[in-house]
Amino acid sequence: MDSWWRDVDDATLNVLAAAGGKLTLAELAGRLGMSEDAVRSIVTMLAEQGCVRITEVELARPRRVARVAYLHTRRAI
Repeated sequence: MDSWWRDVDDATLNVLAAAGGKLTLAELAGRLGMSEDAVRSIVTMLAEQGCVRITEVELARPRRVARVAYLHTRRAI
């Protein structure tokens, strides 16, 4: 079973590399012939292993910006 997961991880990384390193989950799923949910799970595991970075989050639908004060927290370094 470990070999199968390794093959899936390698296929995912190879498709991503061939596309220049950036694809949406939907694009990656289409190229791998897998569901978007399955690819999301694989990408999350690869990110936890340090193999990929998840760098962008997008709103699913437009949202009006509320007029509220944003709080900035300060953390000790």
